[in-house]
Amino acid sequence: MAADGTVSIFAGRADGSAGNVNGNGTNAAFSYVTSLVVDTKDSLYAIDQFNSQVRKITPAGDVTTFTKIAFTPTGIGISKSGTIYLGAQYGGVKMVDSFGNITPLGGYESPGMAIAVNDAGTAFFAGGWDYPVVFSIVGGENNLCQFGTADGPLRSAAFANPIGIVRDANTGLMYVADNYAIRMLTDDQVIRVAGWKGGPQLVAGFDDAPLGASTFSDITAICTDAAGNVYVAERGNKCVRKIFFR
Repeated sequence: MAADGTVSIFAGRADGSAGNVNGNGTNAAFSYVTSLVVDTKDSLYAIDQFNSQVRKITPAGDVTTFTKIAFTPTGIGISKSGTIYLGAQYGGVKMVDSFGNITPLGGYESPGMAIAVNDAGTAFFAGGWDYPVVFSIVGGENNLCQFGTADGPLRSAAFANPIGIVRDANTGLMYVADNYAIRMLTDDQVIRVAGWKGGPQLVAGFDDAPLGASTFSDITAICTDAAGNVYVAERGNKCVRKIFFR
């Protein structure tokens, strides 16, 4: 999707059919891509779930198989050094080095909907609905946030359905898509920045407005651009929304 909102096919068959073919642009084929992440050289890594692979797509649109996997992959993240982290459905987190070797890292046996990695190389793992927590993995240990909707210090803040997580490369801040809200993780706090404000009833909507008055519906993915803007994919509203902080 271009900056003006124009949508075009970057890689994969133009008719949308599935397959398992490496090649350039529309000559390549995938089978159920579930997550994407971009490295420091602007190459994309895609979870090709039904083909049990991680695929690499260069800026020129060349598609290759980065590694094959023997589990059901969910979320994907990448560190500045190029180490890839994969969520395994009901199998915790796996680490993939630059040669494609896979090492179990630890974590809850959750679906693991999304992963983001900070500058220190710590992976933050969003557990989704089954395990509604965001936790970091350091040396195989898990530092958990609990279930709920409360903002506050990391150890006492709570999440209800963290489905997406992304790191802003400019500021190092983490943004989490949690139910119908966007939350921000600083070094020691969780702060709600847009959408549903919490409470006993979930509030969905389609309101473009200042941060505190905006509403969302069924967020499925989140990412940032080089300017620090946040983009939110909404299944409920069938759109991509842009959040400006500057």
